[in-house]
Amino acid sequence: MIRHLLIVGSSAEGALEAAYAAAFRQAGVETTVFDPELSLWPPLRRSRVLARASWSLQHVPVSLALSRHIARAPRPDAVLVFKGYFLTQRCIRSCRAQSAVPWLNFNPDGPFATARASSSRHIRAAIGEYDLYAIWSRQLVQVLRAHGARRAEYLPFAASEELHYPAEERDPALARTLTFVGSYDKQRARMLSALLGLPLAIYGNAWQDLPRRSALRAHVRSRAIYGAELRRVVSSSLASINILRPQNAGAHNMRTFEVPALGGLMLTTRSAEQHAFFPEGEASLMYSTAAELRQVAGGLLAGAYDVPALKTQALARAQAHTYRARAQSLLGWIDELLQARSWEQRG
Repeated sequence: MIRHLLIVGSSAEGALEAAYAAAFRQAGVETTVFDPELSLWPPLRRSRVLARASWSLQHVPVSLALSRHIARAPRPDAVLVFKGYFLTQRCIRSCRAQSAVPWLNFNPDGPFATARASSSRHIRAAIGEYDLYAIWSRQLVQVLRAHGARRAEYLPFAASEELHYPAEERDPALARTLTFVGSYDKQRARMLSALLGLPLAIYGNAWQDLPRRSALRAHVRSRAIYGAELRRVVSSSLASINILRPQNAGAHNMRTFEVPALGGLMLTTRSAEQHAFFPEGEASLMYSTAAELRQVAGGLLAGAYDVPALKTQALARAQAHTYRARAQSLLGWIDELLQARSWEQRG
Protein backbone atom coordinates (compact mmCIF):
# COMPACT_ATOMS: atom_id res chain seq x y z
CA MET A 1 0.00 0.00 0.00
CA ILE A 2 1.29 3.45 -0.89
CA ARG A 3 2.17 5.71 2.03
CA HIS A 4 4.20 8.50 0.43
CA LEU A 5 3.80 9.93 -3.07
CA LEU A 6 6.11 12.37 -4.79
CA ILE A 7 4.53 14.69 -7.37
CA VAL A 8 6.87 16.28 -9.90
CA GLY A 9 5.18 19.32 -11.36
CA SER A 10 4.13 22.93 -10.92
CA SER A 11 3.60 24.54 -7.53
CA ALA A 12 1.91 27.59 -9.05
CA GLU A 13 -1.43 28.90 -7.77
CA GLY A 14 -4.32 27.11 -9.40
CA ALA A 15 -2.13 24.36 -10.87
CA LEU A 16 -3.67 20.95 -11.42
CA GLU A 17 -0.95 19.41 -9.26
CA ALA A 18 -2.35 21.20 -6.20
CA ALA A 19 -5.81 19.69 -6.74
CA TYR A 20 -4.33 16.20 -6.97
CA ALA A 21 -2.03 16.74 -3.98
CA ALA A 22 -5.04 17.72 -1.87
CA ALA A 23 -6.97 14.68 -3.09
CA PHE A 24 -4.14 12.28 -2.25
CA ARG A 25 -3.77 13.78 1.22
CA GLN A 26 -7.50 13.38 1.75
CA ALA A 27 -6.98 9.69 0.95
CA GLY A 28 -4.34 9.45 3.69
CA VAL A 29 -1.29 9.49 1.41
CA GLU A 30 1.59 11.74 2.44
CA THR A 31 2.26 13.85 -0.64
CA THR A 32 5.09 16.22 -1.49
CA VAL A 33 5.50 18.36 -4.60
CA PHE A 34 8.83 18.94 -6.34
CA ASP A 35 8.67 21.85 -8.79
CA PRO A 36 11.41 21.42 -11.43
CA GLU A 37 11.18 25.06 -12.50
CA LEU A 38 12.28 26.23 -9.06
CA SER A 39 15.61 24.48 -9.65
CA LEU A 40 16.43 26.90 -12.45
CA TRP A 41 18.43 30.10 -12.14
CA PRO A 42 15.84 32.77 -11.15
CA PRO A 43 16.43 35.01 -14.22
CA LEU A 44 15.53 32.02 -16.43
CA ARG A 45 12.18 31.72 -14.70
CA ARG A 46 11.43 35.38 -15.31
CA SER A 47 12.59 35.70 -18.92
CA ARG A 48 11.06 33.74 -21.80
CA VAL A 49 13.97 34.74 -24.05
CA LEU A 50 16.61 33.40 -21.66
CA ALA A 51 14.57 30.29 -20.99
CA ARG A 52 14.34 29.44 -24.69
CA ALA A 53 18.03 30.16 -25.30
CA SER A 54 19.14 27.89 -22.46
CA TRP A 55 16.64 25.07 -22.98
CA SER A 56 19.30 22.50 -23.89
CA LEU A 57 21.02 23.09 -20.51
CA GLN A 58 18.01 23.41 -18.21
CA HIS A 59 17.76 19.68 -17.59
CA VAL A 60 21.13 19.66 -15.76
CA PRO A 61 20.12 21.59 -12.59
CA VAL A 62 16.67 19.97 -12.67
CA SER A 63 18.13 16.46 -12.77
CA LEU A 64 20.54 17.19 -9.92
CA ALA A 65 17.87 18.80 -7.76
CA LEU A 66 15.37 15.98 -8.37
CA SER A 67 18.01 13.37 -7.54
CA ARG A 68 18.79 15.13 -4.25
CA HIS A 69 15.10 15.38 -3.44
CA ILE A 70 14.52 11.66 -4.01
CA ALA A 71 17.49 10.82 -1.77
CA ARG A 72 15.88 12.58 1.19
CA ALA A 73 13.79 10.65 3.69
CA PRO A 74 11.14 9.44 3.44
CA ARG A 75 11.70 7.75 0.13
CA PRO A 76 8.54 7.88 -2.00
CA ASP A 77 6.60 4.72 -2.76
CA ALA A 78 5.79 6.09 -6.22
CA VAL A 79 6.49 9.16 -8.36
CA LEU A 80 3.80 10.96 -10.36
CA VAL A 81 5.10 13.35 -13.02
CA PHE A 82 2.80 15.98 -14.50
CA LYS A 83 3.74 16.32 -18.17
CA GLY A 84 7.51 16.29 -17.49
CA TYR A 85 8.41 19.44 -19.37
CA PHE A 86 11.79 19.90 -17.66
CA LEU A 87 12.75 16.22 -17.58
CA THR A 88 14.85 14.49 -20.20
CA GLN A 89 14.76 10.78 -20.92
CA ARG A 90 18.19 10.42 -19.31
CA CYS A 91 17.07 12.27 -16.18
CA ILE A 92 14.03 10.01 -15.77
CA ARG A 93 16.08 6.85 -16.28
CA SER A 94 18.63 7.95 -13.70
CA CYS A 95 16.06 9.00 -11.11
CA ARG A 96 13.97 5.86 -11.68
CA ALA A 97 17.00 3.69 -11.03
CA GLN A 98 17.81 5.70 -7.91
CA SER A 99 14.29 5.56 -6.49
CA ALA A 100 13.46 1.95 -7.49
CA VAL A 101 9.72 2.68 -7.36
CA PRO A 102 6.99 2.96 -10.01
CA TRP A 103 6.95 6.15 -12.08
CA LEU A 104 3.72 7.45 -13.60
CA ASN A 105 2.93 10.38 -15.85
CA PHE A 106 -0.26 12.37 -16.22
CA ASN A 107 -0.09 14.72 -19.18
CA PRO A 108 -2.72 17.52 -19.03
CA ASP A 109 -1.77 18.74 -22.50
CA GLY A 110 -0.68 16.19 -25.07
CA PRO A 111 2.75 14.72 -25.84
CA PHE A 112 2.16 15.13 -29.57
CA ALA A 113 1.07 18.78 -29.48
CA THR A 114 3.18 21.01 -31.72
CA ALA A 115 3.21 24.13 -29.53
CA ARG A 116 6.43 24.34 -27.54
CA ALA A 117 4.54 25.37 -24.40
CA SER A 118 2.53 22.14 -24.61
CA SER A 119 5.13 19.52 -25.47
CA SER A 120 8.68 18.86 -26.62
CA ARG A 121 10.89 16.14 -28.08
CA HIS A 122 12.02 15.31 -24.53
CA ILE A 123 8.45 14.63 -23.46
CA ARG A 124 7.86 12.41 -26.47
CA ALA A 125 11.15 10.55 -26.06
CA ALA A 126 10.31 9.76 -22.43
CA ILE A 127 6.91 8.12 -23.07
CA GLY A 128 8.32 4.60 -22.71
CA GLU A 129 10.21 5.41 -19.49
CA TYR A 130 7.09 5.49 -17.33
CA ASP A 131 5.46 2.41 -15.84
CA LEU A 132 2.10 4.00 -16.56
CA TYR A 133 1.10 6.98 -18.71
CA ALA A 134 -2.31 8.53 -17.98
CA ILE A 135 -4.02 10.88 -20.43
CA TRP A 136 -7.35 12.73 -20.62
CA SER A 137 -8.19 11.61 -24.17
CA ARG A 138 -9.39 8.13 -25.15
CA GLN A 139 -7.92 8.64 -28.60
CA LEU A 140 -4.50 9.53 -27.18
CA VAL A 141 -4.47 6.33 -25.11
CA GLN A 142 -4.19 4.36 -28.34
CA VAL A 143 -1.60 6.75 -29.78
CA LEU A 144 0.55 6.46 -26.65
CA ARG A 145 0.49 2.68 -26.85
CA ALA A 146 1.59 2.88 -30.47
CA HIS A 147 4.50 5.12 -29.42
CA GLY A 148 5.92 2.75 -26.82
CA ALA A 149 3.97 3.44 -23.63
CA ARG A 150 4.34 0.46 -21.31
CA ARG A 151 0.82 1.03 -20.05
CA ALA A 152 -1.57 3.84 -21.03
CA GLU A 153 -4.80 4.65 -19.19
CA TYR A 154 -7.68 7.07 -19.70
CA LEU A 155 -7.98 9.63 -16.89
CA PRO A 156 -10.43 12.49 -17.51
CA PHE A 157 -10.11 15.89 -15.91
CA ALA A 158 -12.38 16.71 -12.96
CA ALA A 159 -13.30 19.39 -10.44
CA SER A 160 -11.82 20.11 -7.03
CA GLU A 161 -14.21 19.71 -4.11
CA GLU A 162 -12.16 22.30 -2.20
CA LEU A 163 -12.26 24.93 -4.96
CA HIS A 164 -15.10 24.25 -7.37
CA TYR A 165 -18.52 24.67 -5.79
CA PRO A 166 -21.28 27.28 -6.26
CA ALA A 167 -20.80 30.70 -4.71
CA GLU A 168 -22.98 31.47 -1.71
CA GLU A 169 -23.71 34.98 -2.97
CA ARG A 170 -24.37 35.79 -6.63
CA ASP A 171 -23.56 39.00 -8.47
CA PRO A 172 -26.80 40.27 -10.05
CA ALA A 173 -24.78 42.37 -12.48
CA LEU A 174 -23.63 39.15 -14.16
CA ALA A 175 -27.04 37.48 -14.36
CA ARG A 176 -27.42 38.38 -18.04
CA THR A 177 -23.72 38.25 -18.93
CA LEU A 178 -21.80 35.65 -20.90
CA THR A 179 -18.39 35.09 -19.33
CA PHE A 180 -15.14 33.55 -20.50
CA VAL A 181 -12.36 32.65 -18.06
CA GLY A 182 -9.05 31.72 -19.69
CA SER A 183 -5.82 33.04 -21.15
CA TYR A 184 -5.63 34.82 -24.49
CA ASP A 185 -4.82 33.09 -27.73
CA LYS A 186 -5.78 33.96 -31.29
CA GLN A 187 -8.24 31.08 -31.68
CA ARG A 188 -10.13 32.09 -28.55
CA ALA A 189 -10.18 35.72 -29.62
CA ARG A 190 -11.61 34.82 -33.03
CA MET A 191 -14.37 32.75 -31.46
CA LEU A 192 -15.27 35.34 -28.83
CA SER A 193 -15.40 38.05 -31.49
CA ALA A 194 -18.64 36.42 -32.65
CA LEU A 195 -20.21 37.74 -29.44
CA LEU A 196 -19.38 41.42 -29.97
CA GLY A 197 -22.44 43.52 -29.29
CA LEU A 198 -23.65 41.09 -26.62
CA PRO A 199 -23.00 41.31 -22.85
CA LEU A 200 -19.61 39.57 -22.63
CA ALA A 201 -16.98 39.63 -19.85
CA ILE A 202 -13.50 38.14 -20.27
CA TYR A 203 -11.17 37.19 -17.41
CA GLY A 204 -7.68 35.83 -17.95
CA ASN A 205 -4.01 36.45 -18.60
CA ALA A 206 -2.33 37.88 -21.71
CA TRP A 207 -5.44 39.56 -23.14
CA GLN A 208 -3.29 42.69 -23.38
CA ASP A 209 -1.79 40.94 -26.41
CA LEU A 210 -4.99 41.61 -28.35
CA PRO A 211 -4.48 43.91 -31.34
CA ARG A 212 -4.83 47.52 -30.22
CA ARG A 213 -7.91 48.08 -32.34
CA SER A 214 -9.67 44.89 -31.24
CA ALA A 215 -13.18 45.57 -30.00
CA LEU A 216 -12.73 42.70 -27.52
CA ARG A 217 -10.49 44.93 -25.39
CA ALA A 218 -13.59 46.63 -24.03
CA HIS A 219 -14.82 43.28 -22.69
CA VAL A 220 -11.68 42.31 -20.73
CA ARG A 221 -12.40 42.65 -17.01
CA SER A 222 -9.29 41.34 -15.27
CA ARG A 223 -6.38 38.93 -15.31
CA ALA A 224 -6.78 35.30 -14.22
CA ILE A 225 -9.22 34.70 -11.39
CA TYR A 226 -9.21 31.89 -8.85
CA GLY A 227 -10.98 30.77 -5.71
CA ALA A 228 -13.85 32.91 -4.48
CA GLU A 229 -13.71 35.28 -7.44
CA LEU A 230 -13.92 32.41 -9.93
CA ARG A 231 -16.86 30.96 -8.02
CA ARG A 232 -18.64 34.32 -8.00
CA VAL A 233 -18.18 34.92 -11.71
CA VAL A 234 -19.15 31.46 -12.98
CA SER A 235 -22.03 30.95 -10.53
CA SER A 236 -23.49 34.37 -11.33
CA SER A 237 -23.15 34.30 -15.13
CA LEU A 238 -25.96 33.57 -17.55
CA ALA A 239 -23.51 31.10 -19.12
CA SER A 240 -19.75 30.45 -19.13
CA ILE A 241 -18.12 29.85 -22.49
CA ASN A 242 -15.68 26.98 -22.93
CA ILE A 243 -13.52 26.85 -26.06
CA LEU A 244 -11.77 23.56 -26.72
CA ARG A 245 -8.29 24.01 -28.16
CA PRO A 246 -7.33 21.96 -31.24
CA GLN A 247 -5.56 19.32 -29.12
CA ASN A 248 -8.79 18.80 -27.13
CA ALA A 249 -11.05 18.46 -30.18
CA GLY A 250 -13.63 15.71 -29.67
CA ALA A 251 -12.65 15.35 -26.01
CA HIS A 252 -12.84 17.79 -23.09
CA ASN A 253 -10.75 20.08 -20.90
CA MET A 254 -10.62 21.14 -17.25
CA ARG A 255 -13.39 23.72 -17.64
CA THR A 256 -15.69 20.89 -18.78
CA PHE A 257 -16.05 19.83 -15.15
CA GLU A 258 -15.24 23.06 -13.34
CA VAL A 259 -18.06 25.16 -14.81
CA PRO A 260 -20.85 22.70 -13.88
CA ALA A 261 -19.33 22.11 -10.42
CA LEU A 262 -19.29 25.88 -9.85
CA GLY A 263 -23.01 26.01 -10.51
CA GLY A 264 -22.58 27.51 -13.97
CA LEU A 265 -24.08 26.75 -17.35
CA MET A 266 -21.40 25.62 -19.79
CA LEU A 267 -21.69 26.84 -23.38
CA THR A 268 -18.96 24.79 -25.00
CA THR A 269 -17.43 23.52 -28.20
CA ARG A 270 -19.44 20.49 -29.30
CA SER A 271 -17.68 17.17 -28.60
CA ALA A 272 -18.65 13.56 -28.01
CA GLU A 273 -16.91 13.24 -24.65
CA GLN A 274 -18.47 16.39 -23.22
CA HIS A 275 -21.89 15.25 -24.42
CA ALA A 276 -21.36 11.96 -22.57
CA PHE A 277 -20.52 13.78 -19.34
CA PHE A 278 -22.98 16.69 -19.65
CA PRO A 279 -25.57 15.98 -22.38
CA GLU A 280 -26.27 18.88 -24.72
CA GLY A 281 -29.64 20.49 -24.07
CA GLU A 282 -29.91 18.70 -20.72
CA ALA A 283 -26.80 19.70 -18.74
CA SER A 284 -24.94 21.96 -21.19
CA LEU A 285 -25.26 23.93 -24.41
CA MET A 286 -22.88 23.43 -27.33
CA TYR A 287 -21.77 25.00 -30.61
CA SER A 288 -19.60 23.98 -33.54
CA THR A 289 -19.01 27.32 -35.29
CA ALA A 290 -18.74 30.97 -34.34
CA ALA A 291 -22.10 31.60 -36.01
CA GLU A 292 -23.73 28.87 -33.92
CA LEU A 293 -22.12 30.25 -30.77
CA ARG A 294 -23.73 33.62 -31.42
CA GLN A 295 -27.05 31.97 -32.24
CA VAL A 296 -27.13 30.00 -28.97
CA ALA A 297 -25.96 33.05 -27.00
CA GLY A 298 -28.76 35.08 -28.54
CA GLY A 299 -31.25 32.39 -27.56
CA LEU A 300 -29.99 32.49 -23.99
CA LEU A 301 -30.44 36.25 -23.79
CA ALA A 302 -33.92 35.92 -25.31
CA GLY A 303 -34.97 33.39 -22.67
CA ALA A 304 -35.18 30.42 -25.06
CA TYR A 305 -33.53 28.03 -22.58
CA ASP A 306 -34.43 26.96 -19.04
CA VAL A 307 -31.15 28.09 -17.52
CA PRO A 308 -31.91 27.12 -13.87
CA ALA A 309 -32.84 23.57 -14.94
CA LEU A 310 -29.70 23.23 -17.06
CA LYS A 311 -27.51 24.44 -14.19
CA THR A 312 -29.18 22.12 -11.70
CA GLN A 313 -28.72 19.07 -13.90
CA ALA A 314 -25.10 19.99 -14.65
CA LEU A 315 -24.25 20.45 -10.97
CA ALA A 316 -25.80 17.09 -10.10
CA ARG A 317 -23.77 15.31 -12.77
CA ALA A 318 -20.56 17.08 -11.73
CA GLN A 319 -20.61 15.51 -8.25
CA ALA A 320 -19.24 12.21 -9.58
CA HIS A 321 -16.30 13.87 -11.30
CA THR A 322 -13.92 15.06 -8.58
CA TYR A 323 -10.16 14.87 -8.22
CA ARG A 324 -10.70 12.69 -5.16
CA ALA A 325 -12.34 10.13 -7.46
CA ARG A 326 -9.57 10.50 -10.06
CA ALA A 327 -6.91 10.15 -7.33
CA GLN A 328 -8.48 6.85 -6.32
CA SER A 329 -8.02 5.60 -9.89
CA LEU A 330 -4.35 6.54 -9.79
CA LEU A 331 -3.86 4.95 -6.38
CA GLY A 332 -5.46 1.75 -7.67
CA TRP A 333 -3.07 1.66 -10.61
CA ILE A 334 -0.10 2.34 -8.33
CA ASP A 335 -1.14 -0.55 -6.08
CA GLU A 336 -1.31 -2.82 -9.14
CA LEU A 337 2.21 -1.78 -10.14
CA LEU A 338 3.52 -2.29 -6.62
CA GLN A 339 1.92 -5.72 -6.37
CA ALA A 340 3.24 -6.79 -9.77
CA ARG A 341 6.68 -5.44 -8.82
CA SER A 342 7.54 -5.40 -12.51
CA TRP A 343 9.31 -2.08 -12.00
CA GLU A 344 12.10 -3.84 -10.09
CA GLN A 345 13.17 -5.79 -13.16
CA ARG A 346 13.17 -2.64 -15.32
CA GLY A 347 14.85 -0.38 -12.70
